[in-house]
Amino acid sequence: QSIIHLQQACSIKPDDLQAQWEWILALHGNGMGDQAIKHLYALAAKAPDQEEVALQLAIYLREKGRQEEVKYVLTQAHLNFPDRTRTAAALARYLAACPDKHLRNGALAVQLAFKVYHAQPTFTKAETVVLALIENAQMEQATKFILQIPGQIDASTSELSQLQQWVSAKSKL
Repeated sequence: QSIIHLQQACSIKPDDLQAQWEWILALHGNGMGDQAIKHLYALAAKAPDQEEVALQLAIYLREKGRQEEVKYVLTQAHLNFPDRTRTAAALARYLAACPDKHLRNGALAVQLAFKVYHAQPTFTKAETVVLALIENAQMEQATKFILQIPGQIDASTSELSQLQQWVSAKSKL
């Protein structure tokens, strides 16, 4: 019922980005992910400067297993707005940990992850750096980076231990 009302609102005011956004979220929430993706692509074309649209599109595409499209959407969004840290962080993490190993790019992931971490040092950003270093087979650098984290950001012992376990697990392969 609400989907129909939102669709009507979007028909009446096609330039109302908030109505479009609510309709897309409702479509997805009601199991209509393919329609939500279709409309996110349309919304991205209308409002290419809206970072949240590209990020949500990437999430929905990933849920559908459309990995090449995820990489394309995140790459294009980053190329269009290279200073946006959320997009760069999402691309770095994707390039480091994409389920399809052929789509990974450890070297670019490392570059982006460090750029984002230096701009906004948080544990999540540090985690992305470690994932990128692991993907790029830089285990020694990953370990050194983990040891530097406590002096730079707040991180619990268990969080740091988890990162070190990732490095150890990958080193054994």
